[in-house]
Amino acid sequence: MGLDAVYGIPSQKLALARARLGAAASSRVAPAPRIGSVERPDAAGRADAAKGVDGPSFKDLLDRVVKLDATAQTAANNYANAKTQSLHDTMIALDKADIGFTMLVSVRNKLLDAYREVMRMS
Repeated sequence: MGLDAVYGIPSQKLALARARLGAAASSRVAPAPRIGSVERPDAAGRADAAKGVDGPSFKDLLDRVVKLDATAQTAANNYANAKTQSLHDTMIALDKADIGFTMLVSVRNKLLDAYREVMRMS
């Protein structure tokens, strides 16, 4: 496995997956609640939901994952070229990229399932 791969996934496959996911970039994703917070519905919250307040788009999520991947690639290259001695920071960057990509694929799958369900109803 060369430096152009993350967890055994070649960069070409990652780029292809990003291109496929980018096709659904106009879809909207609801923001995730913060860990430890409890959301209590109130009249204002229901009014905002009725108005259709936009959360981050799928494209925003894709852009964040691309940045995480670029950071992980840079960290891996710096460690391989002995520009940094911190294996810990390198592994954290690689894990963040892996988790982000896994989450992105999960969101994509949920969006596709929802789309298919809507198409079945019509």
